Amino acid sequence: TQLQYLDISNNNLQGNIFEILSNLSHLETLIISNNNFGGQLPDNYSLTSLKTLDASNNQFWGNIPSGIQQLANLTHLNFSKNTLTGTIPNEIANLAQLKSLKIDRNQLIGDIPDSLMNLTQLQDNASDFSYNALYTSNSQLSSF
Repeated sequence: TQLQYLDISNNNLQGNIFEILSNLSHLETLIISNNNFGGQLPDNYSLTSLKTLDASNNQFWGNIPSGIQQLANLTHLNFSKNTLTGTIPNEIANLAQLKSLKIDRNQLIGDIPDSLMNLTQLQDNASDFSYNALYTSNSQLSSF
């Protein structure tokens, strides 16, 4: 299919959404926020055209997978208000086009990777790491 934009937010939907959408190779915007989608995030993404992924306020759990780097065109990533755990993977720094990274209100722990400094497009006012157990010793990252 040639579908490029899909917004199914605020519908109380549940299930494994990423399996269902795996054939939408032309999808650029996926907004699935404010539902009850759950499970672990996939480590293999076939949605390589994706620029915006908003999966906020769902029931996703587990680590942010290193396979997220396969979404090389991503400019906006929002995993806020889920139950994600573990650390922020260094591979997020490979998303060179990323302008907005919102991972607030999860259960993430540990050091914010210095490699995020390589994300030169990332905007402070469009990123949020709050309400986790994250820390940084790098003063340039402290604004997140």
